[in-house]
Amino acid sequence: NGRFLLHAARNYAVTAAGWEMSLPMVIAARFRMLLAGLAGRVRIGWGDSRAQDWSGADVVYCYLMPGVLEDVREKMLREAKPGSRVLSFAFPVRGWTPAEIAITGPRKDPVYLYRMDEIRRSRS
Repeated sequence: NGRFLLHAARNYAVTAAGWEMSLPMVIAARFRMLLAGLAGRVRIGWGDSRAQDWSGADVVYCYLMPGVLEDVREKMLREAKPGSRVLSFAFPVRGWTPAEIAITGPRKDPVYLYRMDEIRRSRS
């Protein structure tokens, strides 16, 4: 629904990008983005995140199942620009150590924060 992207853009002055497979969710998220006046700093696309270019984003937010996270792990390493961050809702990225884990919402869902510069250094 875009709320994490909007929060990041509004509160941290970053450019955020996300993709969603569900068209109704994309429409709702884009509507929220326009209402918030963040159209220049938030990109919400419709389609498979694995086929998108992530190189321009300061923050990439993922709500992906573990198998899909596994598929995009190398993509993140290739395309995430220096200083960028990846947020993964509910599921960790296997083999990576998060910089932070925040517990959110009434269900106490985890959000894993990865700083891509740290991830790259740890792999060297």
